[in-house]
Amino acid sequence: MTDTTRIRLRPAGPEDLDALWAMSTDPESAHMAAFPPVPGPADRADFDDRWKGRFADPDVEVHSVLADDEVVGNIVVFGPPQERLIGYTIARAHWGRGIASAAVRQLLEQVTHRPLYAWAATDNAGSLRVLAKCGFVVTGRETNWAHARGADTEEFMLSLGEVRLTPWSEADFPLLERANTPEMTEYLGGPEHADRLADRQRRYVALSEGPASKGRMFRVSLTATGEDVGSVGFWERDWRDEEVYETGWAVFPEFQGRGLAVAALAELAAFVAEHGTRPVLHAFPGTDHPASNAVCRRAGFTLLGETQFEYPPGIFHTSNDWQLRVDEDK
Repeated sequence: MTDTTRIRLRPAGPEDLDALWAMSTDPESAHMAAFPPVPGPADRADFDDRWKGRFADPDVEVHSVLADDEVVGNIVVFGPPQERLIGYTIARAHWGRGIASAAVRQLLEQVTHRPLYAWAATDNAGSLRVLAKCGFVVTGRETNWAHARGADTEEFMLSLGEVRLTPWSEADFPLLERANTPEMTEYLGGPEHADRLADRQRRYVALSEGPASKGRMFRVSLTATGEDVGSVGFWERDWRDEEVYETGWAVFPEFQGRGLAVAALAELAAFVAEHGTRPVLHAFPGTDHPASNAVCRRAGFTLLGETQFEYPPGIFHTSNDWQLRVDEDK
């Protein structure tokens, strides 16, 4: 591993073209990248012209990645404000040394715009691991033509900061009413009576006004537009002789299928890791609820098996017990 304190970024320029050309013409590196920030060059002059265009474009940020003052890669930030993307390349001789993770983390400290998006081929385990370490979560999947491979290639879309979590307040009761429909509560025993919904509101507000280590409920909204898309939260539970946290979430139907529940759980897990005192987060979706189980899997939870879970009180369901460790960095 490289001493990551010796990794730094600087604005890229024409002096970096030789290093960029060497990375672009490495067949193995190009194949793994599949979708490089600048498509494969027709020749060196064409390549230089394309990169010089990017250097001069005020809407594109090009950073060279240096290790011990040697150019070993680049990171590019580009795209319109609502769909800002990052892409990066590290020279193959420097793979596996932690350089990509260190460089992306530095970039995220400098580039505060959110949300940010990235794409990676589904078989590019290295890049997917780097992006996950830096907080990106998979929110989509597409198959597109990859010039570097000369074939249709499946790729993941990943996002960072796509949703914003705001502690629950008195003003958020309309969101509970909006979620209290037969469609939204199909797997939860059906809509609640008005009195029980009011009790839930009081619990949510109290939870979010108490110590963060006890739990929180959050309103989930889109970072880019401010639209409210649902809720997510966590609370204390004693489970099988262990003190754990339980989590639950809801995404309104018009926003489902966009990976927002996964993004919200990623933000929640980061909050629990920072403020919580219990080591794991559990979720208990019914075995007959494929969408929620898919959310757990994509959010990095581990399936422990089936269990009889009580919800609402007095009613037991066959559920899956999913677990996510939140204490790994403590």
